[in-house]
Amino acid sequence: MRIIDRYIVRQTLMPFCIGLVVFTFVFIIRTLMDYVEPLVAKGVSSWVLVRVILLLIPQALALSIPMSLLLGLLVGFGKLSAHREFVALQACGISIRRLLLPVGFVSVVGWAATLVIVAMNLKLLWDVVAG
Repeated sequence: MRIIDRYIVRQTLMPFCIGLVVFTFVFIIRTLMDYVEPLVAKGVSSWVLVRVILLLIPQALALSIPMSLLLGLLVGFGKLSAHREFVALQACGISIRRLLLPVGFVSVVGWAATLVIVAMNLKLLWDVVAG
């Protein structure tokens, strides 16, 4: 990767990570309260509670990865645009098409991660239904 590619990826990674944590928390908080509150009232061990939380995270990640990727790209490119870095890069002879290569790379990685998560969720669902 060139320096420009790493810079663009770095600009999108921090908002992506923050969005991933926030969106995943928002998606699991209601289900977490529905399941964990009765378990805590019955005195279940903390290890069981941690396992319940870990089982809830993959279904939330199937939605929060694409949303976080969109948020990261919008914030990252908005920041580059606000600081007029796109104009400076174009003045140096770098085309917009060339700047989209790292975006494509990040998008393919996000797509692959979402595909793996959804496949794992479907396998778990199939195991529950079939077994």
